[in-house]
Amino acid sequence: MVMDKERIYTVITLQATGKDVRHHRILKIGLARIENGEVIDRFISLVDPEQAIPEYIMSQTGIDERSVRMAPNFAEIANRVDVMLRNSVLVGHQVSWSYHALRSEFRHLGYNLDAPKICTQHLAKKLLPSLFSYEFDKLCSSLAIPLINRTYIEDILDATSILFQRLLSLDEDSGFIAGSLAPKIIGQRLPSRIDADTFTNLPTTPGIYQFQDSDGKIIYVGKAKNIKKRVLSHFFSQSVKEKTLCEQT
Repeated sequence: MVMDKERIYTVITLQATGKDVRHHRILKIGLARIENGEVIDRFISLVDPEQAIPEYIMSQTGIDERSVRMAPNFAEIANRVDVMLRNSVLVGHQVSWSYHALRSEFRHLGYNLDAPKICTQHLAKKLLPSLFSYEFDKLCSSLAIPLINRTYIEDILDATSILFQRLLSLDEDSGFIAGSLAPKIIGQRLPSRIDADTFTNLPTTPGIYQFQDSDGKIIYVGKAKNIKKRVLSHFFSQSVKEKTLCEQT
């Protein structure tokens, strides 16, 4: 059974030449791969955007034309980035922008990035509903997470990794992560005869659940504190026994 902490995650933070990912390019990228709840690998690199860097971006990031003159372009680091992302869930604060910026870079190379993702801002709102603000700086301050320099990718990456590890621990009983990933991951793994809405509508309360085969025969009965989280864990599992059960359902 693959629980939230046992799943693989890649924390991402980016700086780019602008906000519109259709026209702007990545300037610097930071990735941290988390397995079993621990950071096991990090990759940080300046990136030659192959376009002019606006003055306001240079002011915000401290990255100018001279900084990236000898930096690799995205094509040169694409394989390393792919290794960091492989079989993982992408994690970031307001992660959608980072995801689309990264996806745009891969599209320039003729590849389609399609990865499940988790936003730490949305997750924090679910798990810590009483906080005054969920802006990154204030969230880190509320949780006593060190954030030395908000403009440095290295500091942002470390702080985001710690934030997500804290949220992972808080999510052990609630199942918010499994629930948010369900439409993406389960949709990829479900037999075509099972409607994804079946999983979306599962209760998060304790109870008994059962799996049936195509003839309606009961092939498995389980008991769980959180039915949705437990049922989803069967489909996330890499064990032969669990895969066989899911294929027969």
